[in-house]
Amino acid sequence: MHVPASNPAQRAWAVTPSDTLPVSYGVSGVSFARGVLASGPCLVRVTTLGGDIVTLPFQAGYNPVSITQVWNSGTSLGGYSLFGLY
Repeated sequence: MHVPASNPAQRAWAVTPSDTLPVSYGVSGVSFARGVLASGPCLVRVTTLGGDIVTLPFQAGYNPVSITQVWNSGTSLGGYSLFGLY
């Protein structure tokens, strides 16, 4: 499935941080998230689509970063939820 980056998200799923599983685990036809929706402000350790592993401050709402993994170690959600968008 090819969706131009300028299009709004057409897929959404709950993301569970994991040190072993990709962000799109269990989501057929999707290998990464084009963005992440956070239910509140949090610190999230991610692997970007380009391969960088960084801890980013996510704001409540849409966070425009393409990621392949949300790490459990180094992530502090503070009770908030994450949703992958594609």
